[in-house]
Amino acid sequence: MRNSLIVDFPKHAPGKAPDGRAMAKPYYTARYDFRLVPSAAA
Repeated sequence: MRNSLIVDFPKHAPGKAPDGRAMAKPYYTARYDFRLVPSAAA
């Protein structure tokens, strides 16, 4: 297991979600940035 792949899931209060939806209950989000390494053949 790679610890660098483990991310936090912050809890948010009810309200407007990042995608614009109205959330009636608390919700969680996660953020992860993927980095791709170019192949040697490129």
